[in-house]
Amino acid sequence: MVPVPKRDKKGNVVDVRICVDYTKLNQYVKTEKFMIPSTSEVLSRLPGAKIFSKLDANSWFHQIPLTESSKLLTTFITPFGRFAYSRMPFGIICS
Repeated sequence: MVPVPKRDKKGNVVDVRICVDYTKLNQYVKTEKFMIPSTSEVLSRLPGAKIFSKLDANSWFHQIPLTESSKLLTTFITPFGRFAYSRMPFGIICS
């Protein structure tokens, strides 16, 4: 686990990001291939649509809940104790 300063656009430290090396875990993670549609493909589906939604995926990783068994796989140890993520962290190959 490595704490990394999170900075705003002006370079001021505003928070701390926790980084964990999940290289060994990633060797065993099954990934699904998903092709993101092109802009033209998405726009071709819009005619006649009445409801639109907007999604801000800026902090997308921390929005996806993990199953109980997956939480255990994200466990890391610090001088302050043992911790596990309850939501998808950065660094896991499928995130």
